[in-house]
Amino acid sequence: MMAVLLLVFQDTLLSLVASVTLSSNDMVRVGDWIEMPSQNADGDVIDIALHTVKVQNWDKTITTIPTKKLISDSFKNWRGMSESGGRRIKRALYLDQNSVRFLDEDGQARLRRFRLLADYLQRKDGELDAWNARLAEQGRERVNQRRITNLGTFRAYVEAYLRAHPDIHDGMTLLVRQLPPGPTGLPLEVYCFTRTVAWGPYEGIQSDIFDHLLAILPEFGLQVFQQPGGADVRRLHRVRGADRDRGLVDDDRRLFEVPADRAGDRQHILEVGAAVLVRRRADSDEDDVAEGHRLGGIGGESQAAGIVVGAHHRR
Repeated sequence: MMAVLLLVFQDTLLSLVASVTLSSNDMVRVGDWIEMPSQNADGDVIDIALHTVKVQNWDKTITTIPTKKLISDSFKNWRGMSESGGRRIKRALYLDQNSVRFLDEDGQARLRRFRLLADYLQRKDGELDAWNARLAEQGRERVNQRRITNLGTFRAYVEAYLRAHPDIHDGMTLLVRQLPPGPTGLPLEVYCFTRTVAWGPYEGIQSDIFDHLLAILPEFGLQVFQQPGGADVRRLHRVRGADRDRGLVDDDRRLFEVPADRAGDRQHILEVGAAVLVRRRADSDEDDVAEGHRLGGIGGESQAAGIVVGAHHRR
């Protein structure tokens, strides 16, 4: 009889134990933002009952979670973020590694205009001068010297910019770090916290920061890495279309130029004639002479073109 009763009231007993556990450990409250992917829940808790917990998702749908699931499965409660007074920004700029280089004197002079870089450049100059002085004779070669890079200077600028930003929390972790490079470029990650936890203002602060960083990036000679898009394909198509062969041609290997305003048919005849002359010259001089007679009707210009091409072929 007891076994039957336990079977009948199994869910009720489990829910009762779960409710007591949630309450005693203060695991979830009404108004908490919780995230539970296994139950498709991501939003604010609006009701806690004996058997269920209701969550209003950000798309305004309601997810009902069995209370016992909050004990048996894992979930994330964002209450700690809300109570801390700071919301994390963790996003990376993907840089083109081909744009990383050393800064020459002109480049350093140009970057000294930035107020936020004054202390960094002064400190770096003293550090590098002391290091390079210890190299003695070997230090005369620039390949042996330590030098300032545009990437390192940009990283210092980003950190100084964030520390001076009025909406970035100065009492929480602030990092600007390189992540391992990959096929999408070199990630430069910004890790910091805003002073507000409200979603709208937080997104605005984050967007303003990265708007500024993307706009100031060319001042350091750096480029953002991105996959080719439609505009890149159209630009390549225009380059190919501008060439007479509808293809990219290496100017160093071009045999001869045809004026752009020459009639299309005449140009085609010249090219065919030149190609035949080249092929025949490779076989024998007699064939070359014979083919030259056959093409005599093309005109002096075609013969001249054949001579130019043949001379290039012999080289």
